[in-house]
Amino acid sequence: MELWVAGHQADYLRSDASWKDKYASICDFIQSHDDWIEAFVLWYDDEARIATSWFTSRAPDYFGVHVEEWLELTKNQPIVPLIASESDGIDSKWSIDDAYIVLNSLHDRELHGIVNELSQSEAHLFWQVALGDSPPMSRRHALRAIASATDYTTEDLKRAVAYTPFLEVVESAVMGRLTTSAKIEAGSPMKPVARYNTWNKISLPYTKTIVEILESPRLFLHYTGTDALVFTRSGELVQSWDSDHVPSIFEIECSDDYDPSTIMFTDVILHDNEPLWKKTYSQRKSFLTSYYKYKATPHGREIGSVAVFREVIGNLKPHQSVRLLDDVAYYDDDFIGGCILHQQSFKIPLLITHVNQDALGIRVRLAALDGHTPVYVGECRIPDDMKHEIRTHLGQYLHDEWTHVDNVGCIIIVSCVSMKSHDGNYHLENPRLFNIESTMGFSDAIQLSDVFTLTMKEY
Repeated sequence: MELWVAGHQADYLRSDASWKDKYASICDFIQSHDDWIEAFVLWYDDEARIATSWFTSRAPDYFGVHVEEWLELTKNQPIVPLIASESDGIDSKWSIDDAYIVLNSLHDRELHGIVNELSQSEAHLFWQVALGDSPPMSRRHALRAIASATDYTTEDLKRAVAYTPFLEVVESAVMGRLTTSAKIEAGSPMKPVARYNTWNKISLPYTKTIVEILESPRLFLHYTGTDALVFTRSGELVQSWDSDHVPSIFEIECSDDYDPSTIMFTDVILHDNEPLWKKTYSQRKSFLTSYYKYKATPHGREIGSVAVFREVIGNLKPHQSVRLLDDVAYYDDDFIGGCILHQQSFKIPLLITHVNQDALGIRVRLAALDGHTPVYVGECRIPDDMKHEIRTHLGQYLHDEWTHVDNVGCIIIVSCVSMKSHDGNYHLENPRLFNIESTMGFSDAIQLSDVFTLTMKEY
């Protein structure tokens, strides 16, 4: 698809037209373009390729202003429409594929070469994607538009996006092949599999929280009555052998080569065609340990305090992750099985760029790296138990005004709950400081793109 086609439609979706007219325009757009999905992929691409710092090193020369003037100009003004307004009204010959080639090589490109190539409609969409800004129509309204163009209800689509990527739901709905109910049948991959919300808080999600340590992604072992089949969570068949075991489905762990002799049962979904997934975790665990004593290793154990939870987090190995479960069915009506926690979410290395000391204590400003450029992601007050450590490493820079310490390359390990983004500016929500990592330097700070990955809302 040509970039201008997606750009003009995006302009209309941003306009003041009624939602009814916008929904109708989506229906017309889909019917008029066989390659309509390419536009949706671009509209809803939220992978930021650059931060506002990319413009700081290029825009002043382009506009003929000093860096300080540029920073003041964009302090309270969105960058996307500002830069897009510099492009003229002539549509380019770029395809969406061309746009992606440029998006993925922005760090090697100059501003003027892009501005001069694109029309204003194309440029607005291009820079929106480049900065990871909001799409021209929210996902919520897009689902309503798709519902009006298909045989599915908005509720069908909302439920589907709870366990399936948004774009996959949109395409499947338009093609008429969207899964709207669970399929649990021995021999057929589970659709959908349980989905686990990312949990990045140092607190417990349930009154009775059960913790499972995962050494590797879980698999599913299906017994059909004549065969044993091992499927991945995505439904790929990776192992099989003859077996007369009663029709059943188990969640399992095994060796990397799927050796049947290494298989251990970690949960039970179906047994002799009985839907045990509807039982509570405690009941399923009891069943496994009673009937499959030597093949069952249900790892779940209840934890009753945040102190124990902290200990679990602290003892995690880099490859391990944690499921946090309630003592309920395998998954609920929205196919949510619980929460998942990755150790990396709690230990991200950030660069200390500024320090300040006043009557209330010590504060630091933190940054991730966008390539080699530090990008501000938050500000924290140093807890009392870390003040000595900060003074040891940065004591000479502690004054009553903010002092630059980028050149020191001081890395601090931080836990990250989530990150908010607006117009290319980022801010960690409720960061918690762990320690200074003296073995690391400037280049060891986490990349901004990796922070996005770690703070994704769902898994």
